[in-house]
Amino acid sequence: MSRFFGSRIVVLENNSAEQPKFSKENTNEVTLEIPKYKKTYDLQIPRLNCLFELVLNDNYKISLIIDVIIEPIEFSFELYICF
Repeated sequence: MSRFFGSRIVVLENNSAEQPKFSKENTNEVTLEIPKYKKTYDLQIPRLNCLFELVLNDNYKISLIIDVIIEPIEFSFELYICF
């Protein structure tokens, strides 16, 4: 028997990122996958603004508003080996 009755993602105003996806791998877990940032040269950092609704049954619904900026983390390091 599945615990989740249904779910949906609604893109809200000011969203400039790709729509996230969700997966239900087993009956006790729902995973929300945030889209990867695709670096462009226009210097606009995407904003994810959406509503994630999880319906457990006819009487119980969880609504989660997500409003985040997707900012990539870039790093580099140098390794010096001295003999």
